[in-house]
Amino acid sequence: NIHPIQSATLGSKNPLAVLSALWAIWRGVRQASAVITRIKPEAVVGFGGYPTLPPLYAATRRKVPSLIHEQNAVMGRANRALAGRVDAIAGGFLPEDESAAGAKTVTT
Repeated sequence: NIHPIQSATLGSKNPLAVLSALWAIWRGVRQASAVITRIKPEAVVGFGGYPTLPPLYAATRRKVPSLIHEQNAVMGRANRALAGRVDAIAGGFLPEDESAAGAKTVTT
C-alpha cells in the first residue's frame, strides 16, 4: 500500500515560506505517526530529501528501527538532520569514521 505523507522543502529565505514549510513537515510527522501506529512496520527506510523527514522522524520517535541511504558522496541536508536519530546509515561513498554518524555507517 502507498501512504502519502505531506512534506515541504526548506529552500526559501522568506520567513513566511519557512514557517509554512515547517508546518507542512510537522503535519507530515503527525500523518506518518498515525500510519506507523496503524500498520506497525518492522523498519522504516528513507532515501534522502525532504520527503524523508516526516516518516523517519516519526519512526525514530516511536522507536521503530530506521535507516537512511545516502547515494551521494556528501550527505544532503535532510539526511544530515536525521543522521543522529536513525539506527543505521547506508551509502556507497560515506566515511566510516568515529563521529556519531560514522559509527552507524555501512558502505554498500
